[in-house]
Amino acid sequence: MTHLFRIDPPQDRNDMQHNKLYLLLLPLFFGAPVLLAQGGGDNPLPGQNITVISEAKPILADAEKVKLSPVLPSIEATMPDLTYDVPDRKMALPFTPPEVRPLAMRADELPPLNNVYAKVGFGNYTTPYLDLYVNSGRGSGRDNKVNLAAQAHWLSSNGPLPDQRFSDLRTKLLGSFFTEQTVFHALGGFDRTGRRFYGYDAEVDTLIAAMDNRQHFNHIFGGLRFNNTQRTYSNVDYDGGLVVHYVNDRFKQSELNPVLDVSVSKKADNGHRYGGALLVDYSTYRNDSANRNLLILGLKPNYRIQGDIWFADLGINLGTDERGFFVFPNVRFERELLDKAVVFHALVAGDVVKNNFRRIADENPFVNYNIELNNSREWGVTGGLRGAPATGLSYNVQINWRQVRYLPLYLPDSVAINRFNVVYDTSASIVNVHTELGYSFAEKFRVLGSVDYYNYTLKHQFAPWHLPTLKVSAGIKYRPIEKLETRADLSVFNKMQSRKPDGTVTELPGVVDINIGAAYHITSSFHIFIDANNLMAANYQRWYNYPSLGLNVIGGLKMIF
Repeated sequence: MTHLFRIDPPQDRNDMQHNKLYLLLLPLFFGAPVLLAQGGGDNPLPGQNITVISEAKPILADAEKVKLSPVLPSIEATMPDLTYDVPDRKMALPFTPPEVRPLAMRADELPPLNNVYAKVGFGNYTTPYLDLYVNSGRGSGRDNKVNLAAQAHWLSSNGPLPDQRFSDLRTKLLGSFFTEQTVFHALGGFDRTGRRFYGYDAEVDTLIAAMDNRQHFNHIFGGLRFNNTQRTYSNVDYDGGLVVHYVNDRFKQSELNPVLDVSVSKKADNGHRYGGALLVDYSTYRNDSANRNLLILGLKPNYRIQGDIWFADLGINLGTDERGFFVFPNVRFERELLDKAVVFHALVAGDVVKNNFRRIADENPFVNYNIELNNSREWGVTGGLRGAPATGLSYNVQINWRQVRYLPLYLPDSVAINRFNVVYDTSASIVNVHTELGYSFAEKFRVLGSVDYYNYTLKHQFAPWHLPTLKVSAGIKYRPIEKLETRADLSVFNKMQSRKPDGTVTELPGVVDINIGAAYHITSSFHIFIDANNLMAANYQRWYNYPSLGLNVIGGLKMIF
């Protein structure tokens, strides 16, 4: 309920007092705040009259509910393209990735190997031929921790000239024993090389023709080698062994040569590798009148810096031999210039080469009795480009310069004219330009060729006796059909200089040697083959007055099972 009021002004003091009472009672009756003014002093507040006129009774109309129906916006069918721009910021985090090693790997069952390879043939000049290899193989159900093998080779021939005979017998036994991380290789064998000093004219040199010109070399060897088959826990790789060689000939010359070599390397956390190699090579040569001992004791520390497309080996080769202490650099650098198509490689290195009785006899079996033995010290610089610009195509071009002290050369003896003495040039400089090109297409076609040019600057010798200045070699293998394999080889040497027994200089003619061969697969286990050597039937001389055999042909059977 709402009340309406009218306020009249006061008439006298008594009325004012009544009005004050009304004002005090109003809040009690009407619940509204009233502001009271209290008079005092000389200016009292005037009185007021309040008269109630009427009572107001407001009536509210009935409420009506308003209904709202909002309209939702349409849904877009495509998502807007959002572009984000997040700047790169490299942060150095102190994190070392852990090395994860497998606890075990499932052993795959390997297919069995062919255990026997045999090539048997016969040719003109009464030439029997045998090449045999036998392996213990690998079969299912075996632990494959032991592997045994044996090989044998035999070739002999009787040429048309008196004493033009030779024979080669080579045998070898191998045994490999596998542990979890290391494999041990036991080896031993026996080689016998038979030659005759046929470098004479039977009609002129009658005294030599009447002599016993037989010669043979026996080589017995044996030893043990070892290497790791998988990466060790500390990333260390190792390889080494001890092999003992013993050589003698028909003239009671003998040599005992034990060789110990061990190499160890470790891969660092940054990907680089460091390690070293130790070599102890001792030989003692004896005959009826003299003894000669040769020792090489060498140590080769090395550190490899490995990059993404390059690496550098920084090392030295230091040690001692019978001529005293030596120190050589051993630095190698390789870098890809154009992916794998162009790779630059360079080498600065030096080493001591042992010219012992075994090495000299292998190079020239017609050497004289009581030969001079000296180690060669050489060092040089090599640089070039190699690469594989396309599938199956490879090349290598390089230039090499070497400085050699005590370069071994061969000259005929002035008395025993069909035998050679070893002479040395104490300071030889050799420049070699080497080019090599190879191409292969699947397994049907393969060709490989090389050209070498040599320039010799000698201090004491007049010429590089019996050494060519140009060598060309090429080989082609072609399979026209699945069961037929063919090959062709070419060897070219230019003229070589030699000295006759009377001291005059002579030239040996150049060499063009062409060899061809073919093999047809009757079955997967039986093949027939034929090889023809020296197609041009050239009687060239690798050594003075020692002509080679003419055209010789060998045919036979090859068995694989």
